[in-house]
Amino acid sequence: MRTRILRGDGGAALAVALMVILVVSMMAIIALGVILAQARTSVFTGQNAEALQAAEGGLDVATSTFKQAVAEASSKEGDLRFLPCEILVQTDYGPMTVQVSYFDGTPSAPGDEIPCADNLGPLSTPEYAVLQASALRTVDLGTIGRELTTTFTFQVRDLSNIPGGLIQNYPGGEGALCFDVGTTWPPVAGTRVTMQDCLDESDPAVKRQKFSYRPDYRISVSNTETSQGVGGMCLTATNPGTSSTSYVTLQPCDIPPAGATSTWRGRSDQLWSYNDVAQFQGEYPGSASAPTGQGNWCMVFQSYDLSGIISEGSYLVASTRSVCGQGYQSQWTWKPDDNVGAAAAGNPDLLVTATDLVRMQVVNYAEFGRCFDITSQNINSTFMIAFPCKQDPTPGASIAFNQLLTYEPVNATQGRLTTTNNSGVKVCLQARTGGGYVTTPGCTTGTNQLWTVNRDTGNALVDYTIVANDGRCLGLGPPGSTTAPLNQWSTIVTEACDPNPEPFGARDQKWNAPPGLARGGRGPTIELVP
Repeated sequence: MRTRILRGDGGAALAVALMVILVVSMMAIIALGVILAQARTSVFTGQNAEALQAAEGGLDVATSTFKQAVAEASSKEGDLRFLPCEILVQTDYGPMTVQVSYFDGTPSAPGDEIPCADNLGPLSTPEYAVLQASALRTVDLGTIGRELTTTFTFQVRDLSNIPGGLIQNYPGGEGALCFDVGTTWPPVAGTRVTMQDCLDESDPAVKRQKFSYRPDYRISVSNTETSQGVGGMCLTATNPGTSSTSYVTLQPCDIPPAGATSTWRGRSDQLWSYNDVAQFQGEYPGSASAPTGQGNWCMVFQSYDLSGIISEGSYLVASTRSVCGQGYQSQWTWKPDDNVGAAAAGNPDLLVTATDLVRMQVVNYAEFGRCFDITSQNINSTFMIAFPCKQDPTPGASIAFNQLLTYEPVNATQGRLTTTNNSGVKVCLQARTGGGYVTTPGCTTGTNQLWTVNRDTGNALVDYTIVANDGRCLGLGPPGSTTAPLNQWSTIVTEACDPNPEPFGARDQKWNAPPGLARGGRGPTIELVP
């Protein structure tokens, strides 16, 4: 048989062969591209991981630098000169700079930083430093690397929770008048205090209306004090005696001598009680350590004392004319802002442990001039309030029962918070199921009357909290009434404990915490995403 070659078959075979070669080549090229891309991605990922380690290392170095910013190795006091404006860090990834911005309050927008100069550090004492570490590198794929930021909190010893506030006549708010020391600044001794329209916080002149009710029972012009809260100019009024009134003037605040004990009071004409009906009441003189008790004179508008009217510009006077104890009236009743201060209420040096029976006031940290208060002294009230802390400078004096709580231990970690009213009825602080208003019914064996009172535990989120048996924290709620005067006071509630990563946790859930609670330390690290 003869084989016949068909015309055109050879060309088709060649075409198929070429097509196969082309497909295989394209597949090889694609595979090579994938391999190369994976290799480059691996390199990219590895370099990014190195950058992350470098940025974290930069933040660690910066934090260590802050902790070593002391004048002497044995000192615990910081020195601003050793706080850097920026920090150059050598890492395996290469050199990088950690940018540092200092703030005297909660870190805010760029431009609000404290100015910083080399070899001088920040030009005023900071509360916070914001650190930004950038480990970036330019490669053929573009810019790679990581940027991290964190906030460092300095432990600052000051009266940051008593910055000063307005003292308004009752009930405060629109139309109220405020204590005012006049336009001469700094104020001078002998200046008579007047009642003027309350200034807005944004007004630079508001400093003339800012006062602090201090732990030594003095009321000072806040911006005249030292950073330690001593000295300055204080409200002063002598016993009016037979003259019935004396002007409230400014005089240099009495300063305790070296070695003075906690009973030292100094000159009595600068001591002021905040009594049971929200009046500032004078103190009878005695020795420097033992004034003899509340006087019979209270602060009042002079215009009312003379003619029965309240007028802007009136002098503030101390009067004996049947003023003290006369109930809530706008001419002699005063509403200090919640940041005026709590005087000596809530002594943070008194520990609460399973063996203590401490009868004391309970001061809120967010509203630092407000204390736990059984509303209107009614133990059957459906809600409790945060009311200005009542005070009496007389050593050993007691204040009204409705602001005093006694911790009575039940077991190693829990106890009851009790008080006894004027009729001898003992009541206990009680939490509601599911949270909300706390109340003060008679004491029972119920677990809803068990509380854990924390002090400095070493855990910033737990420190100074009061925790109910169900795990909720004692805090502040909105006013419990729409009717004056109760519509101006926060209520006391139990609520979910705030897991806020801020260095101190939720401020309104802290009680009897020392001023300047912010403890030094580094906050959470956050990655900046372009």
